[in-house]
Amino acid sequence: MPLGFEGGRMPLHRQIPKKRGFKSRQPKSIVINLERLDRKFKTGETVNPKILLAKGLIKSTTEPIKILGAGKINMVLTFEKVMISNSAKEKIIAAGGKII
Repeated sequence: MPLGFEGGRMPLHRQIPKKRGFKSRQPKSIVINLERLDRKFKTGETVNPKILLAKGLIKSTTEPIKILGAGKINMVLTFEKVMISNSAKEKIIAAGGKII
């Protein structure tokens, strides 16, 4: 009889199938492009998670938010408590916006 077999049965840890795959514990960021902000906001407004939720751009403020540089921005906006990509940062500063 091979080792690890008690009474001719396979051990329990070999009977249960392995769980495959990987699930990250870090939440994925909610992605918003500059073109969507350009349509929803007016010059001089502040962009933060609460205001994005109020305008319907996000569903929850619990996950991190990242602004990406797709599209153009033609107004001055102030950004608070959001992550910003390098291309978006360049476009925001070129338009005269601020990042806090």
